[in-house]
Amino acid sequence: SSPKDNMPLIVYLHGGSGKGDNLDVLTEHEGLPQFLEQGQLSPSAYVIMPQVGEDVRFWREAAADLTELVNSFAAEYKIDTDNISLTGHSMGGIGVWEVAFEHSDVFSRIAPLSGTVSRRLAPEIDKITIPVWAFAGDDESDSNAYSSNTTAFLILENTNKSAKLTIMQGATHKDVASAYLKYNILDFLIGKAQSEE
Repeated sequence: SSPKDNMPLIVYLHGGSGKGDNLDVLTEHEGLPQFLEQGQLSPSAYVIMPQVGEDVRFWREAAADLTELVNSFAAEYKIDTDNISLTGHSMGGIGVWEVAFEHSDVFSRIAPLSGTVSRRLAPEIDKITIPVWAFAGDDESDSNAYSSNTTAFLILENTNKSAKLTIMQGATHKDVASAYLKYNILDFLIGKAQSEE
């Protein structure tokens, strides 16, 4: 088989500013797409970054299309289907929680950044059994993600030994996107590293 067979796949869900039909907006703000484009990160994995239209409020609305895209990409590129992970920031971070919950059979690991855990999901958070490494800032601007994650992790840490929450001191909602550079999130997502500080 060619060296590209059986590669891991990382799926990135953009935030609210990435919506629309112009892919350039994905790399305008600091975050994973920009870090990849600028060569600051180069994981040994395929990365796909789907984009939703302006009319989509939450990634969960696009969950069926998203998993269909992932499955067809995985088949076409002979992806290691036991090594498909999901990450994203802000609206994308919320989406990571929601989509992984609905389609836990598809994803092997998740890393939600500034991803508020919805009231709908919070009571059932213990159903997420795959490895999770979540990030939130303790600045007021990230308070929704901070409070919902710290509450959710009180439950999740008891039921999921591979769940970890990293609180970034002094980080604003936007700052949390820099976690991709500061922590080995991509290695974690492809199973090459534990969620170490």
